[in-house]
Amino acid sequence: FKNKKSMNKLFLFLILSLAVLSVSAQEKKDKVKKENRLSAYGEVTAYDFEQYNYTLDINYRITDRVSLSSWNTITSGRTVEQGFNYSVVSGLLNFKSKNLDNTLSIGYSRIEQYSFNFINKQFVMKLRVKLL
Repeated sequence: FKNKKSMNKLFLFLILSLAVLSVSAQEKKDKVKKENRLSAYGEVTAYDFEQYNYTLDINYRITDRVSLSSWNTITSGRTVEQGFNYSVVSGLLNFKSKNLDNTLSIGYSRIEQYSFNFINKQFVMKLRVKLL
């Protein structure tokens, strides 16, 4: 974000969206079973057993078509040619289509490159489309 005001506006938008969605979650047609609203996955990827990616993927379903998600990864063992180690943190509000095949996600991402003291904060909009 260019300035703190735009970041505050995004957070305010997300909070208001969550409030509206929480109220709409009361409707019977979009009601989600109380169990299994939260899912979390961890992943470790090894490259030649010298470099590693550690990923945590968390999702919280508000309704069958709306969810919050957080995707976080951190690396270790990367060389100077690869840009050394970095981390990526993102938080998204996800909206699925009526047929549940496609998803529009909006949110915030932060990329930090440790060795170069580089931080990139940005607004994210992602469209996931089912191909097959």
